[in-house]
Amino acid sequence: MTQQTFESRLNEFVANLQQLYNDDYAKNYPSLKPSRISIEPGKKYIRIVETHINNSGTDGQRMVYCFIDKATGDIYKAAGWKAPAKGARGSIWNQYCDVGVKATMHGGGLYR
Repeated sequence: MTQQTFESRLNEFVANLQQLYNDDYAKNYPSLKPSRISIEPGKKYIRIVETHINNSGTDGQRMVYCFIDKATGDIYKAAGWKAPAKGARGSIWNQYCDVGVKATMHGGGLYR
């Protein structure tokens, strides 16, 4: 097995989270477009952003889903738009990058 890079695990995290949203919207909200998950790099943390898509297909409300520490890969709940809450809540290095375990549809697994 080859060692995965931080970037590949980060992309896997985002892809798994996006798939979680796509599946939930297809099942529960078939007439709506699923939110889009994106990455916004910072100095110490990477901000994972959820963008709601309006009925017209344009971007709507944006909110922070979580933060990921660039040095460790730890996942943090957002304390606000600019900073994470204290205490890691998961890791992109865990199986499935903790998507569906800690990183759930609405971030409930990120609360303590």
